[in-house]
Amino acid sequence: MTIASCIVGIDVSKQWLDCFLHPTGRRSRFSNDAKGHDAFLAQLGGRQGFCGLEATGRYDRALCLRLHEAGQPFHQANPRKARQFAQASGFLARSQDRPGRCPHSARYGVTMDLPAQVRPEPERLELRDLMEHRDQLVEMRKRARIRLAQPHAGWLEESLHQVIEALDRQIEMIEARMDALMASSPALRRQKAILCPASDR
Repeated sequence: MTIASCIVGIDVSKQWLDCFLHPTGRRSRFSNDAKGHDAFLAQLGGRQGFCGLEATGRYDRALCLRLHEAGQPFHQANPRKARQFAQASGFLARSQDRPGRCPHSARYGVTMDLPAQVRPEPERLELRDLMEHRDQLVEMRKRARIRLAQPHAGWLEESLHQVIEALDRQIEMIEARMDALMASSPALRRQKAILCPASDR
């Protein structure tokens, strides 16, 4: 097993990566885009480092993919567990002091025995994106149906029906793609069999 020579706590936001390097205490900020991700990896300079960051949904996705591509081990911490750790350690930063959160991310990595993230299979990433897009379309259709049920001008009736019909088609297309993807992937089929026993299908 390789022992990490440094722990990097990364606070991820929509625009920035605020980083804290333990044990040197060095702080750095990088843009949360391809250029910033490359600059962050260049700063590590081949060190046997281990990165810790809180899972932030879509804001950390590109970074996680880039870290996987570079072979850089990292751990996505459950935000609730990381917050509990920070509270127990007595250094939970104020929410408006975002750079100040980096030390607790690094300390979390130093104190806890955290497993490195396993790179997900491409089909799982595609299924995740399809499911999220489907959920967005379903929410749009729901809002259109609510608007249709409310008092509205006559000219709006046809427009709303057309929007709902178009969303119906898009949702059907996405669901068909999801079914095809799961049918073509042994791993996804096994997971579906576990989550949806034969008696429930």
